[in-house]
Amino acid sequence: SSGINAEYGHYCDGNWTVWDSKITTLPGLYVLTAGIAQAASVITSKPSMHWCSLEKLRFVNIMMSVFIFLVMYTLFRKLSRRLKDEPGLGIQPIHRTCCMMNSLVLSCFPLLYFYNLLYYTDVGSVLFVLASYSCSIRNHHFKSAMLGAISILFRQTNIIWVGFTAGTVVIRDMENRGMFQFRDDFVSQVEIAVKVILRHFKHYLILMIPYILVIVGFGVFVIINGSIVVGDKSAHKAVPFPFLLLSPTLLLP
Repeated sequence: SSGINAEYGHYCDGNWTVWDSKITTLPGLYVLTAGIAQAASVITSKPSMHWCSLEKLRFVNIMMSVFIFLVMYTLFRKLSRRLKDEPGLGIQPIHRTCCMMNSLVLSCFPLLYFYNLLYYTDVGSVLFVLASYSCSIRNHHFKSAMLGAISILFRQTNIIWVGFTAGTVVIRDMENRGMFQFRDDFVSQVEIAVKVILRHFKHYLILMIPYILVIVGFGVFVIINGSIVVGDKSAHKAVPFPFLLLSPTLLLP
């Protein structure tokens, strides 16, 4: 949009005080691309605005799409080895070529692929969410939370994925300690998980501190800002959506 184009133009020119009130997302994408432009300017001695043409900025998204493919590949490899080691499953690890092809297919998913060719927040948002999850399964929780926080600078709704990542960390820790197993009965699984958390509350509180800090920080932002969106708040108000009460019934067996 014209607002986004104008915003990154100000940032590339080193003017960080301008903000378009119609832009709803935080300035993560603009700060990233402006930083790249400034670094390229120092290296090449060309003015930063030289590196801020629309074609060059779109190329940043293309490069991030390449990183999405690489992160997906590492996730497939890691999760494949984890499933192999899971007792009783008898799942063979996925071959590297298969992991690569799966990663390529997912990174070219239509809803994402066409945004690779634009200068927009979706690609960076997906990249940092995946990178956050990738760090979490390697038990690098401060890195994971930090990357989750960066993803929120691209899309505020990524706070949901920070919570999801935190939840998977808790479940994975329970599995590793032999206190949780997946069953068909969802309700009993939830009961077991809650009991384990309450029994080992201090352990899980310490484990979750990085993610809690991000979630609390986001809550403070929403309270101070008065909304989840940054600009154009009147057009982005939360309203009742009755269909959401009906849609879960479609998942019933």
